[in-house]
Amino acid sequence: MLTNLLLLQPGFEFTPYISHERIIEKNKETYYSALNESQSTFKKEREDVSAWMLFFLEVIRAQVSGAAALIEKKEDMEIILSQK
Repeated sequence: MLTNLLLLQPGFEFTPYISHERIIEKNKETYYSALNESQSTFKKEREDVSAWMLFFLEVIRAQVSGAAALIEKKEDMEIILSQK
């Protein structure tokens, strides 16, 4: 929920329509792998959260792609319905 709020504030308005939670759930193994990799560097000389950050950015990319697909689908339906 906090992630949704943080994404909505700068204008990522697709957030309510494409659930990042569902995307994470579908990629649970990759999520935990990235999280474990990032956590293994916690409180070390060089902390590295890049594995988790890359995973999170892929989730955002998937959300954007899903939103674009919804828009295309809606536009296609409007074209089909307006022809009748």
